Amino acid sequence: MENRSYKTKKALAESLRSLMAEQKFEKISIENICSRAGINRRNFYRHFLDKYDLLGWIYEEDFKYDFDDHPDWTIIDYFPLFCRDLYAHRDFYIRAYQITGQNGFREHCYSWLYPLLDRSTPGWCQSDELKNKLMQIVTYATFDSFVDWMKNEPDISPDEYAMRYIATVRDYTQALNKLYSRPPLSLFPEGQDDSENKK
Repeated sequence: MENRSYKTKKALAESLRSLMAEQKFEKISIENICSRAGINRRNFYRHFLDKYDLLGWIYEEDFKYDFDDHPDWTIIDYFPLFCRDLYAHRDFYIRAYQITGQNGFREHCYSWLYPLLDRSTPGWCQSDELKNKLMQIVTYATFDSFVDWMKNEPDISPDEYAMRYIATVRDYTQALNKLYSRPPLSLFPEGQDDSENKK
């Protein structure tokens, strides 16, 4: 059974969702949120620091995963679940995509995907700095793909999109592996290939 505090948070969250369907997040005030939810400002601040804090709570509510429940699962196993939850609130998240900086959804995706991707691919890079940069590229590219799918291909189901995306990444990874299987020819004098260099 939901307690009173949780019900209040849910009411404020639904108020913010509906307001974001009408106007940009930056123009929404705490007064707007409270008025639509029928909750006074003092009660709002009992639960949230500001509207960004409320936004972050919505993200956490929509994507409740306990990674310890499935220690053998990798990012591939969680990916369809994430797509389904994202699709269930796609209009809201298309708008949330436009929020930058504090509690922007891109940053939230990064904080969610990064540790899972790191856990799923242990020991692949000796340099933490390089690993962090590459994983940031991967997580941001994944996020942008989410948004493109929801905006431009809404008829594709979450499961279909998940499988298509996974297949695309797999095929591209195989192509990259083949591409980087030998050193650059420009490293060797003209007419001397890698096999000669190894002698």
